Amino acid sequence: MTFLSRRRLLRRTVAGAAAASSGALAGCSGILSSDDASDTGTALAPEREPTYRQWFPSPEVPENGLDFVGYWYLDVRALAAHEDRLPEPLYRWLANLRGGQDALGISFEDIDAVIDPMPLWISVVVGSYDADAVIETLLGTGYEESGTRGDFALFEGSLGQRAAVKDGAVVWQHEFADDDLLDAVVDARRGEVQRLHEYSDAAAALTEAIGRPARIYSNVGADAEEALDITRANAYARLLDFDGESTHESFVVQFPEPKQAEALDASVVRDAAGDLLVDGDLGVVRTDGRTIRLDQTAPTAEFGADIDRLPAPTVTWTVEYEEIAAKLTVEHAAGDPVDADRLTLETVGGDLYDRQFADEYETVTPGDSVTLFTDESLQISWRGTGGSLIRRFEP
Repeated sequence: MTFLSRRRLLRRTVAGAAAASSGALAGCSGILSSDDASDTGTALAPEREPTYRQWFPSPEVPENGLDFVGYWYLDVRALAAHEDRLPEPLYRWLANLRGGQDALGISFEDIDAVIDPMPLWISVVVGSYDADAVIETLLGTGYEESGTRGDFALFEGSLGQRAAVKDGAVVWQHEFADDDLLDAVVDARRGEVQRLHEYSDAAAALTEAIGRPARIYSNVGADAEEALDITRANAYARLLDFDGESTHESFVVQFPEPKQAEALDASVVRDAAGDLLVDGDLGVVRTDGRTIRLDQTAPTAEFGADIDRLPAPTVTWTVEYEEIAAKLTVEHAAGDPVDADRLTLETVGGDLYDRQFADEYETVTPGDSVTLFTDESLQISWRGTGGSLIRRFEP
């Protein structure tokens, strides 16, 4: 099932940090109450309504269900307002999170927020732009119309990826995902199906507690306990919020009952956070009802200055396949230029094809293509300093 592989991928981001956590409940040494007098701030923003959750369907809505419940959120306007204050590497990395992996024809300045109801596979881009501009881009880069769903126009790309478009909102789905996931997200936004926070008390409580900070990464349900190795944890979130000259970062762990949060030793939270937070400071551990969290505050100008991650390119790849001749042409149809040495064309098993973009190009830009003679599946792999992206075409 698609989400088993995704679950393993996302677990890698917490595995190293969680390995040292015993998960045992112990005395509450080193823990402050939420109203302590420390100068350290918090990334929690409960005064801002968690509007992003209107895009999250219950895990029971898709036909095959979901065995992983997690989401990402980025307030692009808040990020852009701090462009002159944030270190350039961190700003470039965050600004690259533009929603989906295809070029949608939306300028960064027109994006309000990027919401990933199912990270890696589904992205939502909300902002101030016309659907017609996005539709023109899609139709010019290998997509075809595939119907409507409510007030959304539906499209399918040459790799099997999908998009739903209306004024001010695009939902994009990776070709690896089950076909009905995009439908579930669209229907959640339309109020036609049960949403995650209506289905799960853990999701409702956590989103109310954290509100809408500038950046959220969160898991809800059994996966939180398993990923963190903290007994009875039912949700967690990594948060960022910008406050002018200061940037706040928080790691929040939630339990079913306040007494479980109060009984957890502060060292377990610190170990679980590990390298997941951008700033290396140990911060302050605080309890607040059902949650326990690690808060850190740093000068905005210094926050994340040591990040060294190559932003992944946003590219729409198209594939034209001639079945009789077993001829396959893959083209960079739109988006960012790509260093050809970071690209490989390979089989699903990882075997390289005899022709590569690097054989003909140093930098791959729109219009550049490579033709292969094969009747096997194609993977387009980009490898960066902090990970890789894989796109796939099935003949």
